[in-house]
Amino acid sequence: MRYFPIQNAALRQWFSRTARLGAVLALAALATAGARAQSLEEAGRRLIETHGNAIVTVRAVVVMGVDPSSDQDVVLEAACPVVSPKGLTVVPLSVIDPAHQLKRFAGVQYAMMMQNVSSRPREIKIIVGRNEELDAEIVLRDADLDVAVLRPKQAPDKPMAAIDLKQAAQPKVLERILTLSRLGKVAGRENNIVSGEIQAV
Repeated sequence: MRYFPIQNAALRQWFSRTARLGAVLALAALATAGARAQSLEEAGRRLIETHGNAIVTVRAVVVMGVDPSSDQDVVLEAACPVVSPKGLTVVPLSVIDPAHQLKRFAGVQYAMMMQNVSSRPREIKIIVGRNEELDAEIVLRDADLDVAVLRPKQAPDKPMAAIDLKQAAQPKVLERILTLSRLGKVAGRENNIVSGEIQAV
């Protein structure tokens, strides 16, 4: 298998239409020439077995409001890839700082309304599997790409399952992909996988 992060806007748009969790930053697995001999079902099951644990849930409790008197907690979640055995995890910045993206896409008619909206994460957790929770902190953020990188506040007891980004590949238009994600709490945070094709790069 070869992998690439979904950072291109067109790919994020495609994924947002197919993932039950909405627009999340995840990893897409492209079948190599040898892997294409497998059925799509076999490739998908193998992907879950080999890399399912590297997809975690990031849950953020975000304080949002236009002034301190209107602040309220909002809980946001997203399925995200772990990219280092030390627990470095890539997450959409809009999950931990949604106000920035709201302002960015508000449009002229809502610009005045949104200008005073602010948000800040009060608590960030990386949920491994179904219920193992790790307190996390932000180590890097890029508002233009809507990407942030988290790390556990306390080093994991053992290396975490992670995606090796050194295997990154260049996607091609109409190439078949399998996108690995994770469902929400109601569905037991099980891995889920969808198939599709690259529509634009």
